[in-house]
Amino acid sequence: MGEKLTPKQRIAIDTLVLSGDKSQAATAAGVTRTTIYKWYELQHFRDALNQAVGAMLAEL
Repeated sequence: MGEKLTPKQRIAIDTLVLSGDKSQAATAAGVTRTTIYKWYELQHFRDALNQAVGAMLAEL
């Protein structure tokens, strides 16, 4: 994984894992919903999100 997440992307991922709500994730990260959708187009963002969801599910 060559790309690193920004602090705002990490906040968005944490919020998405907990709520699944893109609007909440955007607000928490201090970005627009459009930015969240653009981040979804980035492979490293999707990989990190999937990994975070997997880690949460493993704890259940």
